[in-house]
Amino acid sequence: MQTRGMVWLGIRTPQIEAMTVFLEGVLGLPVADRAEDFVRFQLPNRDQLELFGHSMEDQQHFTTGPVPEFLVDDVERAQGELEAAGTEILLPVRFWRGDYGSLHFRGPDGNVYGLLSGRYYD
Repeated sequence: MQTRGMVWLGIRTPQIEAMTVFLEGVLGLPVADRAEDFVRFQLPNRDQLELFGHSMEDQQHFTTGPVPEFLVDDVERAQGELEAAGTEILLPVRFWRGDYGSLHFRGPDGNVYGLLSGRYYD
């Protein structure tokens, strides 16, 4: 697997409003989307940071702190490589926004990480 960059960071937090004020007001991150218990920031280089409140079902496995995602060329092939290496897959590949897909896994240190691929980041 060839990693092209770290392009996404997800944070599950009970303090979503305070974090939004901090990230937008202090760090100057531009808000791209808002929904109930969710805020997405997109930086000029297209990197993203997403905040998830506790009601967000798909992020219940974000239990170890912020979750970085790494950009790869083929997320399905990468999942196969992770499985062959004995890596615990927490959320298998899902696709949305065309061919934009991601997965989450537990690293050998016990933390949660992700991989993603697709034209969304090209």
